[in-house]
Amino acid sequence: MINFPEEDAKILKKHLFLSKAIEQIEEDKAHFEDAPLKINELYVEMLDRMLTTAKDERRELTKTMQDNNLKYVFRDEDRLFTGYEFFSNGKHKEVRYFNPMILKHTKDIVAELMYKYGGGDNMSDPKPPVF
Repeated sequence: MINFPEEDAKILKKHLFLSKAIEQIEEDKAHFEDAPLKINELYVEMLDRMLTTAKDERRELTKTMQDNNLKYVFRDEDRLFTGYEFFSNGKHKEVRYFNPMILKHTKDIVAELMYKYGGGDNMSDPKPPVF
């Protein structure tokens, strides 16, 4: 197998997990919009700010990926693992992620955004995700 550039893999992983976090936040936002809460607009507003930040970061990553000819493609999924193919300037790497690990990275990103826009000093200091 060709040696896949580690820096390219980090960019692809960050984009992948950030996209998963965006999907989760959008799903949560839909639940809050429909929830019979008296102050749900505060939660929806916080989720909107989180989405804006996450989408801006993903847009920058997408541009970096385009500039460096990087992409990833979903390959397969089973109960325990999800597979992707990473591509970088003609180089190729197959990766399989343990599904609970994907969930953990997604939660870490959501916690980081929540800390930034919702919890401030009231939340325990989240550790930034490591990719």
